[in-house]
Amino acid sequence: MVWDAPDAAGHLQVFTWKAGDLAQTTLTVGATDHIVPEVSGDRVVWRAGDIPRQIITWKAGASQPTTLTSDGSDHGWPQVSGDRVTWTGGNPHAEIFTWKAGDSQQTTLTTDPDLHLSPEVSGDRIVWLTALDATHYALMTQKIGDATPTTLTTNVDQTQDPQVSGDRVVWESMGGHDQIVTWKAGDSKPTTLTTTQNDHGYAQVSGDRVVWQGSDGTHIQIFTWKAGDSKPTTLTTGAHDREFAQVSGDRVVWQGNVGSNEQIYTWRPGDSQQTTLTTDALAHSEPYVSGDRVVWLGAGSHTQVYTAVLVPSFTSLTIKTNASTSYVGKQFILSGLCFPSPAMVGRAMHVDVMKPGKARWSYSSNRTIYAGTGGDALWQYKYTLKSGMAKGTYQFRAVYTADASYAGSMSAPVKVAVK
Repeated sequence: MVWDAPDAAGHLQVFTWKAGDLAQTTLTVGATDHIVPEVSGDRVVWRAGDIPRQIITWKAGASQPTTLTSDGSDHGWPQVSGDRVTWTGGNPHAEIFTWKAGDSQQTTLTTDPDLHLSPEVSGDRIVWLTALDATHYALMTQKIGDATPTTLTTNVDQTQDPQVSGDRVVWESMGGHDQIVTWKAGDSKPTTLTTTQNDHGYAQVSGDRVVWQGSDGTHIQIFTWKAGDSKPTTLTTGAHDREFAQVSGDRVVWQGNVGSNEQIYTWRPGDSQQTTLTTDALAHSEPYVSGDRVVWLGAGSHTQVYTAVLVPSFTSLTIKTNASTSYVGKQFILSGLCFPSPAMVGRAMHVDVMKPGKARWSYSSNRTIYAGTGGDALWQYKYTLKSGMAKGTYQFRAVYTADASYAGSMSAPVKVAVK
């Protein structure tokens, strides 16, 4: 995580911390303000200096930050994805620039006389707005290697707040009522996700999951949609405003007003209800999430940074067999599904067996959980009945205790009659 905070002299400096660190790392010092840090993996980017402001980056392990710009132009809006950085800069018109670790110099994506702003980046795909007049913008996207940008919207409606994840882009279309629109590379045209007579905005995207806030006519609620869903899902209801929704994978976080203080909430598919992360008298705000780690600000007499790692509310395993009857010397397959998915992909579970005439389960073998189609997490285990093994009824169960981040769980047993 990264943040900026004033030093003893009142100048804003950039700090970072990663789980396992004994203390925060100070990335900047001196009589210059360093602001709006962004982070992706171990790379941080921020804006520094008085006008003309410059773009600076640092990656864990580097002895010092790297200044990406050093001309007489003002630069801003730094964004980062992996080792790729984008930003705006240039006089007299703001252009879109990008740089990736290993590049000998920055790349200029725009060179026309229009005003370009609000760049966002995911991998090698970049989106930005091009001003057509004082109130209307065209939404542009380009993937590094493409000959020219793709225009996603024209000046029919005002477009704002574009976001990108992989090849999926989301934005807010302002025409009559603000609505949420998405497009993915390969789509023939954008898809409008909201069509109500209420305003929706501040969309965020991770993979194919989109979240946003929208009015129910009285209060602001949180909504989500994932590619393949027939319609959006309403995550919140009731007489309180919720806002600042963020998403990573299928994990959604947001802040909501309860009484006089804002609190932090989270949800992911499979949860029966939202989880409340904070319940104290502090004002909690601006949550961000990556995987199952959430960070946010908590304000009392001073504003502090908080973090938590979310533990799924339950773990579920299934087990089945491709042969309910087998013979000594033969092999059959045990398999099953896992939840939470895909959070358990790459982790381990094991199969237990209860042999004929025995009253206790015994450990059989570890198996790695892997990704299936449609977002499923699966495991498979081939069991061989060796010559000389007892005949009778064998029972098998799947057990998950591989990681303390998840509660231990086991499947219902299945039986195989061995002849």
